[in-house]
Amino acid sequence: MELFEYIVFIGLWASNSASSSPWHYVNTTGMGPSMWYKNAPMCNGMKQSPIDIKGAKPDVALEQIKMMDNWNNVVENMTYTLENDGHSVKVKLEVDGNYVKSPIKTDYNGEMWRLVQFHLHWGESNSMGSEHTIDGMAYPVELHMIHTNWKYETTIGDAIKEADGLMVLGFLFEEKPAAEVPDEFKRFFDTLSNVTFKGQTTMLNPFPTKDMVPPSFGTYYTYPGSLTTPTCDESVKWVVFKDVLPISSAMLMKLRALNSKEQQYYTDNNMTGDAKALNRFRPVQMLNGRNVTMSPNFSVVAGSSVNMNASLVVSVVCFIVTFFYSL
Repeated sequence: MELFEYIVFIGLWASNSASSSPWHYVNTTGMGPSMWYKNAPMCNGMKQSPIDIKGAKPDVALEQIKMMDNWNNVVENMTYTLENDGHSVKVKLEVDGNYVKSPIKTDYNGEMWRLVQFHLHWGESNSMGSEHTIDGMAYPVELHMIHTNWKYETTIGDAIKEADGLMVLGFLFEEKPAAEVPDEFKRFFDTLSNVTFKGQTTMLNPFPTKDMVPPSFGTYYTYPGSLTTPTCDESVKWVVFKDVLPISSAMLMKLRALNSKEQQYYTDNNMTGDAKALNRFRPVQMLNGRNVTMSPNFSVVAGSSVNMNASLVVSVVCFIVTFFYSL
């Protein structure tokens, strides 16, 4: 998920990319994924993400993901900031400039999590882009919704350092006809033109968080892992949904048109913008004996919980696109 740059994961992921040392997605720069460990030793850890998901073991004890307080409301004082950080585009959810105050709760198996950011990962073609793969198959886009454990109310950096500090919901996308993509999602992508270059930000109109996700979260895979950008802290409970969401070819073109350099860079070097932010994903990592489990097929929406079908997914994506904030 490419959003993490210094402050990765959350735009505040500065602590997440704990080190201010430069890093890149291209190995030929000498700062690519295979070299991250030199400045961030944890990137060579035993519980790294992403992974290729295969042979997941069913676990009937896993519960349906539930959207709790404020998912259905526009939260006063909350700001939605879309940013191109050179590594990805992300949406930060803040109250009074503070991520930790986000009042949007998610219930994952009886434990409460605070939604603080969303971001995207993508590739230059439809055969690559997602960080996680399913049975060896990659998708063009992956969306991450970053949550911090509700019990850590100090800083994101504190949560990142805790073994149970983070939970990320991951959604995979595949190209579909524009008619299958929710209008909200399309509108989100329209805002990407405001953050064409690294360092550019734009404010998004507040919206109920539920508008950016499917009406129900269905079957999912889960495993213990890490941040997918330096500093690669192994403090993430990963939840990757089985159902794939739709994204149009026009949306993919807008994502692939983003630049990884500041606008001034092109001016100073008499360039027109050829340093595209492409292939913003980390290669899959070794499983190293970890168990990957799969939830039951939640087909009935109960209360505020979510079940996840294609149209819902579309909805999620649309919002994300329109707002974009992560995991």
